[in-house]
Formats: sequence, structure tokens, C-alpha cells
Amino acid sequence: MDLDHRTITVRRSYDRETTKGGHADAIPIAEALVPFLEEALASSTSELVFPGRDGRMRSPEADPQKVLRTALARAGLVDYWVHTCRRCKRRGEPHSERHADGELRPCPRCAMKLWPTAKVRPMRFHDLRHSTATLLLRERVDAHRVQRLLRHRDVKTTTGTYGHLVVEDLREAINLLPPSPFAASLLQAPGSTPQGVHNSTIDSEENQGLGLERETGVEPATLSLGS
Repeated sequence: MDLDHRTITVRRSYDRETTKGGHADAIPIAEALVPFLEEALASSTSELVFPGRDGRMRSPEADPQKVLRTALARAGLVDYWVHTCRRCKRRGEPHSERHADGELRPCPRCAMKLWPTAKVRPMRFHDLRHSTATLLLRERVDAHRVQRLLRHRDVKTTTGTYGHLVVEDLREAINLLPPSPFAASLLQAPGSTPQGVHNSTIDSEENQGLGLERETGVEPATLSLGS
């Protein structure tokens, strides 16, 4: 990690001497992340940025997803709560209830307070990569730069697997189309001739001579296939 140049070089995975793709890549550090990394380096007595309490690399049991689930629960991103009676469980008669909140409730069997456990939204630590790709694409960062940041070999992986755009993102895209002059002319006052459209009585003889179909609905006249 090079804070002076704001880059992190990814050279290896947790359990192998190289990366999954077999090559090293330099990734830029977001400016908002720099203060947290500086504080972590200043408080660490190891060459590692986030070591264990003994200063060495954390074991596989130090699952970051457990930390993430705890953070989600504290942030209130909870799907529902499971309230369990510990007394009934010790007696071999487990009792649990599902509620939308974590308010304390008495057990209907023994009147002991139920123990609430938050069930957070299903999310893996790896899903943060999906969020990063989607947020960058929403900010109109081109797909090839997002591909480089996520270190994908193929841009199809970036856009097809990691770019989760919702309907509102697509709505914003479709609204970028320029307005149609013909559609705007339909909103003019009844009886007026739309701009760019000639009077039908004037063009009737020309249309018959050219073999044009009559206008129907809002579609423009097309060449006739008949005689």
C-alpha cells in the first residue's frame, strides 16, 4: 500500500502466493478511505494493516461477514426479529416467535422475557463488490474503467454479473432521447396543421401520383405496395 500515491497493489490472496487471476494490479485508493487507513497504520505494531490482537494475520475463523451482520443489525437493516425463550429451551420445550421489532415480550408459557435476535438482510462481504460496480455505473463511469477497478478479465462479467441497475436507472436512460417534433405537433390546438405536415387536400393529388398510403393514426405516410 502506497498512501503517498494513493494506490494499493493486490499481489496475493489470503491462502495463496498469487491472486485468483495470477497477476498483480495497482488499484487507486478512494480519498474518503485514506483517513481510516492512516489511523489503522498509525495504531498497528505490525506490517499488516488490520492484524489480529497478536499482530499476526487473522485466522480463517475471523469471518468479516460476522462483523458485517453485526454492523447491519446496529444500523437497523433488519428483516425481522426472532424472540426465543431460553427457559423453555433448557426444559426441552423450545418456544420462539417472529416479530417485526425487537421489543421485549413475555413468553406465553412461562412468562419469562423472550430473547430477541435480529435477522438481517442476507448479505455477504463479497456483495460489496456488486454495490461498488452498480454505484459506479449509476454515476456514468464507463464500463471499462469499472472493469479495471474490479480486476475483471472480461467487461461482460462487470456489466452482466456486477452491474445491478434498477428500473429507475433505465428510466433515466430512456429519458435522454431527444423529443420527437412529430409527437410535439400532436399536442397543438385541434384543427391546426402540425408544423412540417402539409394539408391533406393539397397533397391528395401528389399522394395518388406517388402511390402513397393514406395516413392512419400517428404513423407517417409510407410507399404503397398496391397499384
